[in-house]
Amino acid sequence: MLYHDVGKVEQFGAYAEWLTKEEIRAILAGPLNHRRSSPEYAKTDFKALGFSSKEITDIAWYIAHHHTPEEMIFAKEENVEKKVRTFFSEAGYEKAMNVLDIAMADRLGQYNPLQNSSDLSDVDKLKTILKKLQKEEGQFTMKQLVIDGWDIIKQFKLVPWPTIWALLKKTLARVMVDIKKRNTKKEIFWFLGIQIKHIRK
Repeated sequence: MLYHDVGKVEQFGAYAEWLTKEEIRAILAGPLNHRRSSPEYAKTDFKALGFSSKEITDIAWYIAHHHTPEEMIFAKEENVEKKVRTFFSEAGYEKAMNVLDIAMADRLGQYNPLQNSSDLSDVDKLKTILKKLQKEEGQFTMKQLVIDGWDIIKQFKLVPWPTIWALLKKTLARVMVDIKKRNTKKEIFWFLGIQIKHIRK
């Protein structure tokens, strides 16, 4: 928590110049964005302090993802559960819940006269969705897909190549929208057929 915004010093320092909107967007897309710079500061400093590689990796990961709850909160209502499910898939239940706790702590530590920082109802809603998904579905990962890379190779008569992994990632993203309906061979092969036609053009 002490390090999650440490990169903001440089980020906001850059704002002190008379910048155009395009220049500000360039800063946010580059290394001065505190979501990118803060984890790098943490890696350097925590290594010097003698932390283990695993501890440093975990700390840097939490710092890099501390804004992920905001991305879920501001998504369209129909996409919120999908985003929570996707993050759950990538992070696991414990780490996803920890990130939501970090978001709450971050909110409570702010002072903004234009915003009620003590209102945590939106983060609570994400926690409720996460708990529901854990109870009803568990962590859905690529391993839970009804097909794997070899199935794709055999079905479409392909050779093993890096694009197979990309196709699996696209499949996982699509299935995440509606696991019960879309995690079937028929649905997946129909979807992949379209993707592969596009690649072969």
